[in-house]
Amino acid sequence: MIIAAIDPGFSGAIAVVNEEYDCETCDMPVMGTGAKKLVDGNAIQRFLSERDVEYAVIEQVSAMPKQGVSGMFRFGTSYGVALGVLQGMSIPYEPVTPQRWKKAMGVSSDKDHARRVAIERLPRAAQQFERKKDEGRAEAALMALWWFNNGKEYRMAQEVA
Repeated sequence: MIIAAIDPGFSGAIAVVNEEYDCETCDMPVMGTGAKKLVDGNAIQRFLSERDVEYAVIEQVSAMPKQGVSGMFRFGTSYGVALGVLQGMSIPYEPVTPQRWKKAMGVSSDKDHARRVAIERLPRAAQQFERKKDEGRAEAALMALWWFNNGKEYRMAQEVA
């Protein structure tokens, strides 16, 4: 099975992982600059369709303290674009809160910790998480691993009910 995991923010990323834990990541594709920057839904669609994704998890983040209204709106728009791509491609998906997957994967809120855990858990893909700015890639990859370790059972239980 091939899983996509999406960290939908501008500094987020997409990871595609299979059951052998082969992992391919890309930074969240964006278009425009400054206040006109948007997540590029067409680029997300191309990335996912070239990899035969069968299921997806997407990080469901709520408003953060001290985040302005404009920032919250822009983040919500990014989340909506990613959801729209998944729905348009008929890829079933599960939203997951960062608290849920991070707790299960033993990842702290420290962004650098996510990179270290990803390098440890996905050694064949370690070069994708080497730079400090690769924390979005690391988080997306770990979210996919969370699904293989925890979310898959949750989804199957939901289908039976």
